[in-house]
Amino acid sequence: MAIDTNREITDNEILKYKPLIEVIANKFKNSGEQLEDLKQLGYIGLINAMNLYNQQREVKFETYASWFISGEIRHYI
Repeated sequence: MAIDTNREITDNEILKYKPLIEVIANKFKNSGEQLEDLKQLGYIGLINAMNLYNQQREVKFETYASWFISGEIRHYI
């Protein structure tokens, strides 16, 4: 299956995972970076995960996205 990196992602899809981003960003709040900056990086990671997720694999999206969100934040700090 080809990955569709051009699909439209709606605000509702992104807001659905806001709690996940907040939980992950809060784990890095002692890094010296602003919490709001960490959350913004989390949204970048989420969008990347949404673009690359393959539903045919047996991995829950939340698990898959968590790696992208954490990775984006870690890369920044």
